[in-house]
Amino acid sequence: MGVFGLFKSKEEPKLEVPPPPPLEEEELPEFPEIPEEKAVREELEKPRISIEGIEKAAVREQEDVLEKMEHPRYTKPIFINVKNYRDVLDEIGLIKNIVKENMDVVTRISEFKEDEDKEFEKWQKIIGDMQKKLIFVDKTLFG
Repeated sequence: MGVFGLFKSKEEPKLEVPPPPPLEEEELPEFPEIPEEKAVREELEKPRISIEGIEKAAVREQEDVLEKMEHPRYTKPIFINVKNYRDVLDEIGLIKNIVKENMDVVTRISEFKEDEDKEFEKWQKIIGDMQKKLIFVDKTLFG
């Protein structure tokens, strides 16, 4: 008991809710299934490939191509202008940066797609629950 009865708990009237009538499976209409696109699911389930993995695969692929090609064996050293060599290295560095940025963008897009799919599944469950509840109310009121 509270001081001077100020903090007494007030009992709210309890409403008795009758149990729902038993529903047979054949009374419920089927909720249409939304077909999953296998290609999208398979794409999301693929492991993400790192840039290093792509580089290694590209090197292996090019080595295989070079082994199959017939090319003359050079016995003498080949000289390349240092300025040209540095220009080539700079260009390769720029290309690597662009590829890395593009991979980051692709990763973010796939993360957005995963979040979108999760939200869609959540909405689908909510709509299914709402449909079941509406059917129950309909059967209760008009059944």
